[in-house]
Amino acid sequence: MSVSEKAPTLKEFVQVLPIGPNVYESVYCCEAMGNVSSIGYGGCLLSQCVSAAFANIPQDTADRIYDVYSVLGTFLGPTSTKAKVQFRVEDVRTTKSFATRKVEAWQDFPTNDGGSDRRRTMILLADFHVREPSSAVLPGMTYSIPPVHPESCLDDPDTMITQQQYLATKQPKSVEKPFNTVFPLFYRYLEMKPIQTSMGVQKALGLNSRNKTTQDDLALQQRTNAHWFKVKEVEGGKGELTARSEQAAAVAFVMDSALAFLPLTFCTSSTYTLNPAPSKLTTTYIPPTLLARAAHRFFDAVQAVSTLEFSLRFFDVPNANDWLLHEQHTENGGMGRTFSTGRVWNREGKCIASMSQQCIMRAKAQPGETAKL
Repeated sequence: MSVSEKAPTLKEFVQVLPIGPNVYESVYCCEAMGNVSSIGYGGCLLSQCVSAAFANIPQDTADRIYDVYSVLGTFLGPTSTKAKVQFRVEDVRTTKSFATRKVEAWQDFPTNDGGSDRRRTMILLADFHVREPSSAVLPGMTYSIPPVHPESCLDDPDTMITQQQYLATKQPKSVEKPFNTVFPLFYRYLEMKPIQTSMGVQKALGLNSRNKTTQDDLALQQRTNAHWFKVKEVEGGKGELTARSEQAAAVAFVMDSALAFLPLTFCTSSTYTLNPAPSKLTTTYIPPTLLARAAHRFFDAVQAVSTLEFSLRFFDVPNANDWLLHEQHTENGGMGRTFSTGRVWNREGKCIASMSQQCIMRAKAQPGETAKL
């Protein structure tokens, strides 16, 4: 298959094929999204890594089904959009109750002399737990955290307007085309229904950065980006996810989105105080000379913004063929890094997955300063 060919569905994109003992290869190349550089969207690589881990665990039997519950990993470098990815999988453990797989993602990068340089771009650990019988679940030990703003998520997603309708009717005409250009995979693979009270939606993930929002008066950590999503329906049901590996990979694909630059999206002048020192834990001090560099800015305010490491936890088997609620918020920032979290709930209000990421966020060099990557 040509490296330039695009997967028509998310189901097809996340597939990997065995090419040797414990070695797999992506069917499709990663694609760019949500980044000013022409590099692969992290969710592309993450979803294929999850598929490779699933491909290496024992097949289901009547009394033993391995469900993924933890995916922890580190991005080691950018992923090219011009070459397929190979995945080396190591069986760290396989027991009657658990399985652990280490996955390394490798790519061949062209060199100036016409050769190639093989590099690792990601390493992760995926943990699986053999499904417990209902009799093993302690009474009262089934619970989950609600969204940050549960009152804003009560509408039935079947009756809400789509992301494209929202962009066409609620955002300036100058925002719709850039949004679809920066985030093309959303529209190709997903149906999305935006939560219109969330700041991320009102700011179009930062592309309408100066838009006043209904969350401007909230602390930075209380601002959210939220939407309902499911995989896009394709004629004949070709895009329907039928395997647990596809479901987990699809959720991983979505949950990586936007967390790295979420604090930039949420950043407004009302976030900060000009007092000599912070008086409350929820208030962040920023020097007046730097305020203009931070307020109402997007990618133009930074020289580096990217995910360093992630922690994806599954609390139940997802069903991305039906609507899932995805809400994101940021929690901590400092030392040139940010820490943000996203969670996913099903229609019944059960939290089924959580993704946290620590990300680099380096201010753009000013005149007289030396930029270092």
